[in-house]
Amino acid sequence: SFFTNSNHLRKNKICKNSLFKRTIRIIYKMSERITYFPIEGMDVEFSVPQVVLNVHKKEIVPFTGNSILYATSESGTKVVIKISTSNSGAQREWKGLNMAHGAGLSVPEPYALAKSKDNEKLIIFEKVEGELLYTSNQTRLRIDLGEIVKDMHNQIFVSGNGWVSSGKPDFSYYENLLNKYLKSSLNELKAGSETHTILNKFVNVMSYYCKTITPVFNHNDLHDGQIIVKPNQKLVLLDFENWKEETQLNEISYYLFHLIKDGSVNRNFDKFINGYLKSYRLTDTEKSVMTFYLLFISARAIDYFKNTGSKYLQKALETHKKVLRYTNDERLWKDY
Repeated sequence: SFFTNSNHLRKNKICKNSLFKRTIRIIYKMSERITYFPIEGMDVEFSVPQVVLNVHKKEIVPFTGNSILYATSESGTKVVIKISTSNSGAQREWKGLNMAHGAGLSVPEPYALAKSKDNEKLIIFEKVEGELLYTSNQTRLRIDLGEIVKDMHNQIFVSGNGWVSSGKPDFSYYENLLNKYLKSSLNELKAGSETHTILNKFVNVMSYYCKTITPVFNHNDLHDGQIIVKPNQKLVLLDFENWKEETQLNEISYYLFHLIKDGSVNRNFDKFINGYLKSYRLTDTEKSVMTFYLLFISARAIDYFKNTGSKYLQKALETHKKVLRYTNDERLWKDY
C-alpha cells in the first residue's frame, strides 16, 4: 500500500543528535537576565560554559503546563526557552528537533540543551516570527502542511527500536488499554459503551496493520497551533516533545482528531490529505485503521484526564462526542 511502500522513499540518512494563540496564558512581562548552562550546543554562542539571556515574556502552555520564555541573547539573537514539566521532556525534544532540523525540515534551529542553576532541564531554540496556522483560512497552506508532513515521514531516519519496544507491533499496547477501559467508571469507555463496541469492530484490521507496517518519525501531536506561518507564507513546525516512532496513519489521525475538536474538518482536512497523498486515495482498510486511531486517541485522552483529575476532562468528553458522531456518520468513507 501507499503507507508501506512510501517508506522506501526515505533518504535513510542519520541525522544529528499548542500553542493555540487564543488559549495561551501570559503570566507576566518582564526584563530579567537569566543564566543557563548548556549541556549540548549547536551554535558557537550557545556552546560556551554559560549563556546569559534577557527574558521579556513568559507563557504557560495549556494542557501540559510547560513554560515558554521569549528572550534575546547578549548578541541580540531572539530565542525561545522551553521548560517542560516532564522529567525527560527537554532531552526528548532536543533529540527530535535535531533529527528534524538535520533532515532539512522546516523547524526552528535548535541552539542548546541546557539547565538552570537549579538543575532544571530546558531547550533553547530559534524564535520564528509569524502567525499560527490556526488563524489562517488559506487553502494552499494546508496543502503545504500535508506535503511537509509527508517529507518528514520520508526523510527522517528511525531505527524502529522504539516501535518494537512500545508493544504496538504485537498489539499488546492496545489490548492492555482496551481491557483497562472495560473497567472504567466513565460511561464513554466502560464495557458495552459505544466507544468499546466500535473499537472492537476494527481490532483485527488494526492488529494486522501494526504487524505489517514500517514505522516513521511522528510529530505525534500535530495541529494548527503547532505550525507558524512566516511572513513569506512558509510553514515552520513546532513542539517535538512528543515525537515517536509511529505509523503514518497515526500522524494523519492525530491531525484529523484536532480538526474534529475545533470544528474545522470540512474546510481543512481535505486540503491536508491531498497535500500528503497527492493522487493516491485512502483504501477501506486504511479508513478502518484511522477510525480505530481516532477513537483510541480520544478514549486515551479522557481516561488520562479522568485519572489525573484534570480540569480538561469536560472538554475532552465534549470532543469525544464529536469524534463518535464523525465515526458513526462514516465521514472517512463518504468524504475521502
